[in-house]
Amino acid sequence: MVNFFADDHYVRDPNLSRMCREFWSGSQENGGLVGDLWVEGAFPAEVSEDTLESLTSQTLFDPDLMLQLDTEERNPRQRPLYKHQGA
Repeated sequence: MVNFFADDHYVRDPNLSRMCREFWSGSQENGGLVGDLWVEGAFPAEVSEDTLESLTSQTLFDPDLMLQLDTEERNPRQRPLYKHQGA
């Protein structure tokens, strides 16, 4: 991890680079990169039955904004939304 961050956050000054490596190599309490690992699940988005048009008809979405977004390149009013986008 320290090598990755040193490459990703490259600095020209060798003293600053050395100080960063020492800091990142330190304990977790002192800003070091070594700590408990954790894993987070990433689940695919689920499609809902809602569309911009259905949300607008329920007065849950602004009609003027729906008209502005209603293009193939943006978000057509009848395209199903994902569950996290719906009501």
